[in-house]
Amino acid sequence: MLRAPMLRLDAARDRIDLGPYRVDPLSETLQRSDAGGGEPGAGGGKLAPAATDVGIQSTDYGPALWVPSPYYRSRSSYSSVTIHTAQGSYAGTINWFKSNPYSVSAHYVIRSSDGQVTQMVRNANGAHHVGVHNGTTLGIEHEGYVNNSSWYTTAMYNSSAALVRSFCSKYSAISCANAYNGPAHSGVVVLSTSIDVKGHQHYSSQTHTDPGINWDWRRYYTLLNPGSGGTTKYLDRFESSVGHFTTSPTYSGSTRGISTASSATRTCSTRKNGSCALRVLLKDNASSSANWSVRLLSGAGNPGSNTALTRANGKIGFWVYAGGSGMKVGVGIDDSDGTERSTTRTLAANTWTYVSWSLTDAAQWNAWVGGNGAITAGTVKLDAIWLERAQTSYDVNVYVDDVQIRN
Repeated sequence: MLRAPMLRLDAARDRIDLGPYRVDPLSETLQRSDAGGGEPGAGGGKLAPAATDVGIQSTDYGPALWVPSPYYRSRSSYSSVTIHTAQGSYAGTINWFKSNPYSVSAHYVIRSSDGQVTQMVRNANGAHHVGVHNGTTLGIEHEGYVNNSSWYTTAMYNSSAALVRSFCSKYSAISCANAYNGPAHSGVVVLSTSIDVKGHQHYSSQTHTDPGINWDWRRYYTLLNPGSGGTTKYLDRFESSVGHFTTSPTYSGSTRGISTASSATRTCSTRKNGSCALRVLLKDNASSSANWSVRLLSGAGNPGSNTALTRANGKIGFWVYAGGSGMKVGVGIDDSDGTERSTTRTLAANTWTYVSWSLTDAAQWNAWVGGNGAITAGTVKLDAIWLERAQTSYDVNVYVDDVQIRN
């Protein structure tokens, strides 16, 4: 939103107006929303929703439109996310939540055709969507009907999962790893309170049976947890030790730009899954103006100290959190002919991101020391996690969790 040519804040009405621009709900990029390109603030820029207000963005979730519902209550906690099927259209659901005789509402509504998101109740409040559980859960209504699977489009699944991932990053009691990951149900089936993301039909004291038999929970789980599915071998989870990452970030002579005061330590205060993660504290080398390039070695750089990885259908990945903007991450792999370096992934600041690289896709690899720019051996080893950033005098914390190989 801050990239928009104008940004008008109206605190009294809980309104953010971007003029003739909108935030796309899938790519989360700024896009022009009108065909004519009216002047910002001149009344142009309708956001193409049906039955929604004009130019108002959510302050809880950037890609969402904001259309308030008057039906909400106080919240006691953030414990779960409830998936609904609206049994109606996107526009009709929004209008219903704006005014209905039963005071029914939900926090968000998602359109089938393109995944557009409208927020109607603030996260801090409890919407009226799942009875006695209203004060503890966040509710998402999906346009469509339970007996027609065609409403559940790729755009809808992707948009919905992105929204839920934002909840999992923001609220510590909600874990995407604890989402339901089983067969769909046609009736009411009460699931354990330990399952954090589930359907309306999965709560106690309910009669509704949505999202129903056509909601693909296993597909949804993989979207909530990128890298899930297949067989997983964890290389380092950091639950009891730093695992293979036993050396300082400056141990490798390939590292540039950071001070020897930098460190890699196990921490249990910030983590993605389980109880602990690896905290990498990067401090600038004041005597150097070089951009940071950190080769965080696994097994002290000795391939024999690392776990063998099977190349066939393999994807090496991990969860990473950058406490600041501008950070890029990659990996190095010890191959039969040397070491290959992956392409880098740019990290969003202050959120957990899952990154992975296919061991069979040469386009994701570059030759480094003796390598040929492709992973060719049947089994390989993780050489290092690479962290890159433009030089800064500020300390930057990067957290790594659940380093893994999936085949």
